[in-house]
Amino acid sequence: MDQKLIELIKTYVKGKKFLVVDNTNVGKASIKKMLQQTAVSKKNILTASNFDEAQELIKHHRPEWIFSCYMCSNESYEGILDLHMKVRPERLNAGFILLSENDSLEIAVRVAQSEVDKLILIPFTVTNLQQEFIKVMIPKATPTPYQVHVELAKQFFLTDPDKAYNYLQKAKALDPKPAAAFYYEGMMYLKDKSLDKARASFEHALKYQPLHFQTLSELFQILVVQKDNQKAYRIARCMLDNYPVNPELIPKLSWLSVACAEYDDVFEYHDAYKKVRNPDKEMKNYIAASLAIFGKKVIQDKFRHQKETSTELYSKALQVIDMASAICEDRPLIFAALVEALNEAGEADKVDKVLSRALEQFPESRELKILDIITSDLKAPAGESLKRAMDTIGTGLKAPELYHIVLNRAIEMKMNKSKLQEHFENACRDFPDKKGEFSEIVASYLV
Repeated sequence: MDQKLIELIKTYVKGKKFLVVDNTNVGKASIKKMLQQTAVSKKNILTASNFDEAQELIKHHRPEWIFSCYMCSNESYEGILDLHMKVRPERLNAGFILLSENDSLEIAVRVAQSEVDKLILIPFTVTNLQQEFIKVMIPKATPTPYQVHVELAKQFFLTDPDKAYNYLQKAKALDPKPAAAFYYEGMMYLKDKSLDKARASFEHALKYQPLHFQTLSELFQILVVQKDNQKAYRIARCMLDNYPVNPELIPKLSWLSVACAEYDDVFEYHDAYKKVRNPDKEMKNYIAASLAIFGKKVIQDKFRHQKETSTELYSKALQVIDMASAICEDRPLIFAALVEALNEAGEADKVDKVLSRALEQFPESRELKILDIITSDLKAPAGESLKRAMDTIGTGLKAPELYHIVLNRAIEMKMNKSKLQEHFENACRDFPDKKGEFSEIVASYLV
C-alpha cells in the first residue's frame, strides 16, 4: 500500500465511528483488528452481539460504518440497515458491509436490491477483509462532482424532494452517462405514484447502464402494472440472462411468461423455486399454475388440435402436470385443469393419482367433485355412472357435464322415452343456455 493511499485512508476514517455486529467473539475480534490496522481509532469502534443492541447504538452514536452478520438470533440485518439509512442518508461518508456464511440465490438478489455496499463471505482472513473494505471505501473517499450531487439528492430524498430533484438535475449535467441520476429520479416519481414519469426515467437510465439490476427490476414491475406484457417480458428476459432469479418476482415472472406464450421459461422459474427456502403459497400456486398451463397446452395441441408432438415433449407435459399437482396449495381450479388435461389424453392412472391428491386437499370442492364423477364415467358401467350423476344432482350439486352423463347413459341403457324426456327438461330448466347441447344428445332418440 503506497503512502498516498495510506494518507487518503487515514483522512477518510478519521473521526468516523464503526459498529461491528456479530454474535461471535471471534468475528468481532477479527473485524476490530482489521479496522485498527486500517487506521481506525480503537475508541471509535463499537460492538454489538445482537440486532436490538445494535439499534440502540445506532440511535445514540450514529456510526458512519457498519459491519454486520447476516443473521442474529433468527433475525436478519434489514432492520439495522433501514435504521442506518435513516440516521446516515449521506452514503459517501457512510457504508454497510454484510458478512454471511451463505451465498444463496436469495441472499445475492436481496443484497443486489439493497443499499448494502459489499457482501463478504465467511470465513475470511483479516487481510482479505481489509482489501474488500478498501475497495468499497476509496470511491467514497474520492467522489466525482457527479457522485456528490447524486448522494446529496439521496440525502434529501425523503425530507426535501424538491431539493433532491434539483440535485439530480445538476448531476445529469456533470456526467455523460448519468444512469444513477435517472434511476433515483425514477424512484422519486415512483414514490409519488407517477408511473409514466418513473418509467421514462428508468428507461433513460438503462440507455446508459443497460444491465443495472435495480433499474431493470423497478421498470419490470411498472410494465406489469401497466399491462405492457411484451416489453415487461423483454426486461424480464434481460434480468434472467444476466442475474439470478429474484424469488420475490417468481409469481409475476411465471405469469408473464405464460401470458406471452413463452412456456419454456416456466422451467427456469421452477428451478429457482426449488432453491427458495420456505416458499409462500402465492409462489407455489403461480408455479403450479404455469406448469399446469404448459402441460395442458401440449396435451391439447396433441389430442384436440392434432398437432405433431414429439414423445419427449409429451412426456415432459405429463411430468410437469405431476409436478404441478405436488406443488399446488388451496387452488382447486388448478387441479381441475390438470385432471381435465389428463382425461383428454386418456391417462387414466395419472388422472387417479392427481385427482386423489386434489380430493384429499379439497374434499368439499364443487369442481373436483364434478370432475371425479366425469372421470369415473370414463370407465364405470352405464348404470353405476348414471346413478352417481343423478344422486349428485339430487344433492343440489348441478353442472351441464353431469346432465351430459345422465342423458348419454340413459340413452345407452335404452331408458323409456318419458323418463329421458323428464331428464332432458330438467337439464334445460337448470341450464337454459345449454339447451342446444342437450338437444343434440337426445335428438336421435326423442323423435
